[in-house]
Amino acid sequence: MISISSIVVAGLKRFAPGVVYFFIASLVFTASFKALTIGPSQIGSVFQLGASLFAGYVAALVAMRKRIGSDAALDGRRSTLAGFAATCALLGLEVLHGSPVARSLNCLFAFGAGAGISALLFSPWVTSPTRRRSRMEDLDDVEIMKSLLADRPPIAEPRGSQSKSKTPRQVSPIRAD
Repeated sequence: MISISSIVVAGLKRFAPGVVYFFIASLVFTASFKALTIGPSQIGSVFQLGASLFAGYVAALVAMRKRIGSDAALDGRRSTLAGFAATCALLGLEVLHGSPVARSLNCLFAFGAGAGISALLFSPWVTSPTRRRSRMEDLDDVEIMKSLLADRPPIAEPRGSQSKSKTPRQVSPIRAD
């Protein structure tokens, strides 16, 4: 089971930078095309949206933490991608809703985007409580099956290959008893 502190640390180290990268890129892009100046109220709104996205990320992973495998690598690239994708999803929700969007509704959208995208990206690492096996054990099972199948003789010879002996194989007759 993943601890809550490791979820928060992964959120601060990986998820938050993904959100910040998107916000900086979108603000610079928008300001350059529309010749806007960014004031303290816009910075406050961006901070609130980032905090709501972070809260959604943490809430989704805390809800899944008992069933998420340790191989999910919360402190890896997946969390940064989740931050970037959650911000893209937030932008999509705001565009679909139309403007103007109330600040409270905007924060609710951000929370939902952070939670939804995080749950979506980490869902492949969710295991059932009764079956907790690592991926390495699964790979070992596959290797065992390959080795067992490799010891069996081939069913038929491949086309174009000639056997060393010129005599045909003896086939036992099938009896219909």
